[in-house]
Amino acid sequence: SSDDYGFSALPAGYRLNNGSYSGSGDYADLWSSTGSGNVKAYKVFLSNYTYSYAILGDQSKDYGFSIRCLQN
Repeated sequence: SSDDYGFSALPAGYRLNNGSYSGSGDYADLWSSTGSGNVKAYKVFLSNYTYSYAILGDQSKDYGFSIRCLQN
């Protein structure tokens, strides 16, 4: 099955840099394979809690986000 983004994205939330967790059940942050300098990487924020939207940004690599595995 797929959701508003064309693939099954579970709203797992993310791990903050202090080790606590946030956003479970509300949204998902997914790492990109593309870095943004030495200490940051690009991410995609997906939300369908109130409105369906996606935001591309960058974040410090000491946060814990989900990844999406693709088969070649």
